[in-house]
Amino acid sequence: MLIINSKLNSRNHSVDTPCKQSKSGNTNIYLAKGLNKLVYPQSAKLYQVYFTGMPISIGAVEINNAQDAIRVYEMLKLGNYTDMHDDRISEEIRRDHKAIRAENFKFLDRLSSSEDKKRFVEYYKKLTGFPHLETVSKNIENEFRAALTKTEFELKEERPDNFDPDFFNILSAGYDNTCSVFRRKALPGSDMDKAYIIIKGTDDDKKNREIVELFKGKLWNNTDQRILSYNHDDAFPQAYTVKQIKKFLDVVEGKIKNFITDEKYSKYKAIQKVYRKGPEGYIEANPFFIELSEQFPAHGPGKQDDLDHLSKTDVKNFGFFIEAYREGKHLIDETENAHFEYMDREIRSSVFYDLTNLSQLKTVLTQNKEKITARDRLEKEFDSWTIEAQYNMVKTLIKASCDDNEPDEFPEYFAKLTDEFSPLIKILIGQGENDK
Repeated sequence: MLIINSKLNSRNHSVDTPCKQSKSGNTNIYLAKGLNKLVYPQSAKLYQVYFTGMPISIGAVEINNAQDAIRVYEMLKLGNYTDMHDDRISEEIRRDHKAIRAENFKFLDRLSSSEDKKRFVEYYKKLTGFPHLETVSKNIENEFRAALTKTEFELKEERPDNFDPDFFNILSAGYDNTCSVFRRKALPGSDMDKAYIIIKGTDDDKKNREIVELFKGKLWNNTDQRILSYNHDDAFPQAYTVKQIKKFLDVVEGKIKNFITDEKYSKYKAIQKVYRKGPEGYIEANPFFIELSEQFPAHGPGKQDDLDHLSKTDVKNFGFFIEAYREGKHLIDETENAHFEYMDREIRSSVFYDLTNLSQLKTVLTQNKEKITARDRLEKEFDSWTIEAQYNMVKTLIKASCDDNEPDEFPEYFAKLTDEFSPLIKILIGQGENDK
């Protein structure tokens, strides 16, 4: 669990005020089950927010106009209200969590007049840049940069556990170069595929684990998730310290030596070259990674920071990080920093860096052409839609930040990659045909 140390600033909650039905009978009041009443103005006592993987409820809110709805929407800066990370545990948990999020989204259904809906749409457009997708995409990148900068600054100022402020230096950050953000076709609330962060850290393994957890907790809290959402599967950036990367590479490179030969190396490079030209055969393109995965147990402690007991999933995630570092867009690179130079040299000189071919980044560019075409059309036509249609689209976009949008609501704009990638992932984490 990640403890988010910062307290809520935009809105406070009362932890001891029960929900009550309005005596006025106003139909614009709704109650979120079993949760605390939202308090306006800021008069309730503060409490800390924990990243637990489940959504927390907004509570009972009175919505009479667009400004009321905007005030609630401002709360969704914090990803806890739309959190979906524990949904995968079981179908029952998924239903329960989706019900909480549905209650949190009910404020969107409380606007009835065209004037109020128009005001909300205009606010949304100003905040996100929508429907101009290039602006939306740049705003997502800028939000990532700003949240990283704020997180680094706060941790250096606070010096938790008396850590040296330099431990939190960001040496590198980026993401892959095929996702909608890079292609300037992103919708508000998108994530940044395979985003990563490299922090200086220290030589102490235990302290490095704490440094990464502190950084990730702050980053979660400092990101406006209405713009850049981490509420998608595996959307949160991977974060490593220099020492963790070095240790990870040592372990993986050691395993590679168990099976690699000059003949195999040439074979794997030839396969990599062929499949990077276009064919979409993820399993066929990855004999190297499949053989590497066989060197690790299917289940480890479940932490990427426990580098003495790596699992198949840990190695798979590290492969995606390395590929994004190798071919993705670098937003931050402290190239004149000696620690960066050392880390960069270690990564680029590894066999792992040379051979990994998990995502075939170049070939992914050819996929989802229909979705991109639809988004181009949306960008051109949205402003000519009726206010009712515009507002329904905005509601769908907001819910899509945690995959709660209805499948039949504007499906052409949310089409995902085909499931051709899943069989490879199942093999790599020990759930495929090769593991039966």
